Amino acid sequence: PSPAAHIAADDDRQPLAYQMAGNEHLAMPFEELAMIYKLCPRTNIDTDKYRAGAYARAAIALRAYPTTIATTAHVDELVTNGTFRKGQSVYNDLTAMLDAVSNGRDPREGLDRLKQLKKDERIPTLLSFVRIWGVGAATAR
Repeated sequence: PSPAAHIAADDDRQPLAYQMAGNEHLAMPFEELAMIYKLCPRTNIDTDKYRAGAYARAAIALRAYPTTIATTAHVDELVTNGTFRKGQSVYNDLTAMLDAVSNGRDPREGLDRLKQLKKDERIPTLLSFVRIWGVGAATAR
């Protein structure tokens, strides 16, 4: 079993986020941010394209990391091994999500950036469309 399953089995009071396998609870919000940036480029299309790529790569790296990331010390390990660069938005968002989880909240609650982007009423509709097989960002827009 995964470390997250072990934690959930030992203590039923753990947040729901820890009941997901591995680092899925951290990867999912990053994947969502990547999709939003890909779907809705703002004023500078290149910047949002690169942000989308950065968050997508972060989600992949989090899923591939062999142990469950639970503290900022684990995040610092990711910085040391070159997965993230300190000072990047991704690094800051990851530490904010870990703070939310350590306070018993959903990791998404730590992401002000995600909350801000979701205030746009088009976002939920666009996200629904891209979940349909064969519909990409251009078609959804």
